Amino acid sequence: MDNWPIRISQIVNLKLTKSIKHISFDLWMTLIRTHPEYKRKRAELFCHFFSVDNLELVEKAIRKIDLMANHINETTGGNIDALELYMMVLQEVHPDWKSPGIDTLQSFYAETEKLFNTYLPLAADDSVTQALQMVSDSGITINILSNTGFIKGDMLRKAIEQLGWASYFMFTIFSDETGYSKPNIKMFQEVWNGVSKLNNAIEKSEVLHFGDNPFADVEGASKFGFSAALFSPKQTTFYQQLEMVIKI
Repeated sequence: MDNWPIRISQIVNLKLTKSIKHISFDLWMTLIRTHPEYKRKRAELFCHFFSVDNLELVEKAIRKIDLMANHINETTGGNIDALELYMMVLQEVHPDWKSPGIDTLQSFYAETEKLFNTYLPLAADDSVTQALQMVSDSGITINILSNTGFIKGDMLRKAIEQLGWASYFMFTIFSDETGYSKPNIKMFQEVWNGVSKLNNAIEKSEVLHFGDNPFADVEGASKFGFSAALFSPKQTTFYQQLEMVIKI
């Protein structure tokens, strides 16, 4: 039965801890969601930039490559670069296209960044800011640990700042910058390195990773020795789920 409250099987290691002293948050579909206009505008930009006249084909190709790359990254623990992903999309929709040079790809990516800044991601729900404030007031420190795809970490940091959340996070870690992807334990080691600098007396089980992916977030974090809880976007609010997890 998948109704609220969160199933015990979705909460790992919390029973072993006296308290949670630090929380590592996933980003996409946990804290933020894509602006409803961004994906269509990006596909239109791709069509214009690379002279493709089939918008629907481009949209489907971007979605296909995004899902494929995410699966590869989670399986291998590595990270496929955003420019490589756009090359895959171009090959999918325009197989006869001469391979673009790095300057062309970088120019296109710069245009997607401008578009992203116009259509910034939205909070996953209206309670996220309140929840971050609640955690901050409790004295629990927090970070972001996120896999990336077409959108790199430097763009995501700008979005976090625009949302007014930058001051809440002690540090942010993105897979395009580490070269690894969750559930690779090297990603969680990056969190542990950052947490240890903040508090060298903390234990691994006192660090909670909170995200929406059972494999990349919950399984990855628990294998490393962190506590972990699964966020379920279709259930109650972010605030209510986080509050419950912290109080367990």
